[in-house]
Amino acid sequence: MCSVVFHDFRLFVIRKNEDLSNFLKKRLSKVVLPLIVWSAIYIFWKNFETNSPVTLISFFSILFSPAYYHLWFLYAIIGVYFFVPILRIFVIHADKKVNYYYYIFLWFFAVSIIPFMEKFTSIKSSFDFLSVSGFFGYCLLGFFLGKNDLFLQKVKKLLFIFIIFFGFTVFGTYILTARNENHIFDEYFYGYLSPNVVIMSVTAFLLIKILAQKQKAIFFENAKFLNVLSSFSSASFGIYFIHAIFLSLLSQGFFGFTLNGFIRSAWYSIPATAILTFFFSYLTVIAIKKVPILKKIVP
Repeated sequence: MCSVVFHDFRLFVIRKNEDLSNFLKKRLSKVVLPLIVWSAIYIFWKNFETNSPVTLISFFSILFSPAYYHLWFLYAIIGVYFFVPILRIFVIHADKKVNYYYYIFLWFFAVSIIPFMEKFTSIKSSFDFLSVSGFFGYCLLGFFLGKNDLFLQKVKKLLFIFIIFFGFTVFGTYILTARNENHIFDEYFYGYLSPNVVIMSVTAFLLIKILAQKQKAIFFENAKFLNVLSSFSSASFGIYFIHAIFLSLLSQGFFGFTLNGFIRSAWYSIPATAILTFFFSYLTVIAIKKVPILKKIVP
């Protein structure tokens, strides 16, 4: 969900008169080079982990698929970047809110409601909604919610909705997993396009927007806090690239202890894993940023 909130929602913050070539050049330059370098790193990392062979095909395949599981997000970003200029045309001419509501509802119905219905009922849809599928709806949502002050006085209701759907995600995942043979983890409710994640992403975005607009909040007036927050923000993309390595190292006991979300009690092992992974990743990214030749791979 965090990937959606902090990246897909902001992808549509573009100037209406921005030249197409400048738009693509500016954004792709920050994604393509890091993707190539980190894909190569993870090809060798996978060899270190599993002794999988490093071949020319391994490098050629990154043109079409991620070298490591979390790099899928970069391919999604690139795809959205190519489509954003087309959505921009819609934004320029969609003066009435009803136009946004129509597209957003159609997208939500196509990517969330239909898959939900097909998973839990015997009904199968034959409608073709490919033109509004994928992550593009998040872009339009980000633009629409950022532009319009909706629900900004409904903090308690937004928080309540978020908590309800968070609980729904947890218990829904538990029930689906318990139903599977050998309790194989069912990640349906973790999907970025599942109804619960879409709703949680929207409420989280609105809550963050409300928080950012509350200038009287003490921590936003604290210079030290803002400096720390700015540092975390500038390192976030690099953290995303490298965090999978530290998750693996912690799980393998590289630091003298083994830690992941599947051992001991999940109540403390999951938070501890997240905190340590963030800490190690952040320090590594800060160090990389200090090396001129390397800083471009952690933009």
